[in-house]
Amino acid sequence: MKRTILLSLILVLALVSPSFAADLNVQVLRVVDGDTIRVCLLEPAPEILRVNLVRLRGCDAPELHDQRPELRTKAEAARIWIAGLVHVGDTLTLEDVQRDKYGRFLATVRVDGQDLAQGLIAAGLAKSYDGGRRSW
Repeated sequence: MKRTILLSLILVLALVSPSFAADLNVQVLRVVDGDTIRVCLLEPAPEILRVNLVRLRGCDAPELHDQRPELRTKAEAARIWIAGLVHVGDTLTLEDVQRDKYGRFLATVRVDGQDLAQGLIAAGLAKSYDGGRRSW
């Protein structure tokens, strides 16, 4: 019992820290857009911290609500590409997890060994992104 409480406390402190660089196991709840997935933590954690958004590290896909029709089309294609690889209920391991400035997890996500961010970039559906100003 004490060990479970201690592990939960450590996880809570890590989750609220902006940079904790750990790997986390999660279950997919939905694909939000081309570079964001909603997940539920599988590790013990208080309920309020279980559901999180994950931003794919290293890429920026266009936004679904962009005013430019060509970018909305590309944004939807990116979301569909991710949804073809990541399904509701799938278990994923988030690698090198940190919090971004919006409180989302920022992580490398691989499916069958493929880095999703690099796959989006290779498919022409996202640009390389390492923080800073976006170029869409």
